[in-house]
Amino acid sequence: MSVSRTPTLWPAVALLALGLAACGGATAAPTEAPTAPPSPPPTETPVAPSVRVSDQTVMGDTVTVDEVVAAEPGWMVIHAEAEGKPGPVIGYAPVSVGENRNVVVQIDPTGVTPRLFAMLHLDAGTPGEYEFPGDDAPVKSGDAIVLQPFAVTLDVEPSVSVGDQVAAEGTVTVDEVVAAAPGWMVIHAEADGKPGPVIGYTPVPMGRSENVAVGIDLAGATPTLFAMLHLDAGTPGEYEFPGDDVPVKVEEAIVVKPFQAFTQPRVTTSDQDASDGVVEVDEVIALDPGWMVIHAEANGAPGPVIGFAPVPVGRSENVAVEIDLTGATPTLFAMLHLDAGTPGEYEFPGDDAPVRVGDAIVVTPFQVDLP
Repeated sequence: MSVSRTPTLWPAVALLALGLAACGGATAAPTEAPTAPPSPPPTETPVAPSVRVSDQTVMGDTVTVDEVVAAEPGWMVIHAEAEGKPGPVIGYAPVSVGENRNVVVQIDPTGVTPRLFAMLHLDAGTPGEYEFPGDDAPVKSGDAIVLQPFAVTLDVEPSVSVGDQVAAEGTVTVDEVVAAAPGWMVIHAEADGKPGPVIGYTPVPMGRSENVAVGIDLAGATPTLFAMLHLDAGTPGEYEFPGDDVPVKVEEAIVVKPFQAFTQPRVTTSDQDASDGVVEVDEVIALDPGWMVIHAEANGAPGPVIGFAPVPVGRSENVAVEIDLTGATPTLFAMLHLDAGTPGEYEFPGDDAPVRVGDAIVVTPFQVDLP
């Protein structure tokens, strides 16, 4: 009898499973996304150099620049004005990169002009050492120099200082002039004890000026002259008085100084007692170093010399001269002589001849009481 058998399926199932695994039935590992390239750093905006400054009053020896923007270390330089453009440097201060506010710059007050220029310079040479003319040239934006002009006034009290002097050559010298703005140093002759006609003038700048020489018209000069400060308020550089160029005032008082101008030598003396062997000459005006010489009378004119004393240039008062009483006469003559030979050595007869104005000897007679 035959027996039927069912075939076993396990080996086939196993083989099928193995085949599926080999055919990729398992899940694949994930793939990473590509990395993006790094972004470039942000571009910095270049610093645009600039200067900003306001009109101001100069107090002391500084000015203040409101704002300076520098692209690199540099200098804030103050230039005076010359012919309408930046001229001499009168001060400077360092500035750093970026914005600099309220930059204080020390300046030379004697070089101040009514308009100044705040100019940005490089510090391109030795760091921290101002070198201009040289490496530290002005900064430019394009073709334009980075600068700004500004107006200034001086916080000073105007004044004039002048001394008595010889003016025989047609020039007087004013020792010092302090002006808050450009002006004129004007010389007035005297009229009724006050400043009268103008006989000379010269321009003076803003600030302090020393030894200001003023040419004068000798024909209009008086023994007392007046040095007066005037404004230059009309056309700049053109003297207009009467007109816009009026006298400068401080609290309603005109800035003026009187002084003696010696344009001619002269001798003034008075009658006196000479019993002690000394005579006194009231006033001597000498245009050169000289001698005050006392002559006795001879035939109604100056005769022998009985005394002498040195006199300096300018005005001398109460000049005492010892005399030889044995040679004295009731009328004596005070005569001005030169000191033209050996300085300080009286040589007459000789080089120390009498002083003359034209053809006239400078001499005055006077009476004396004798022992």
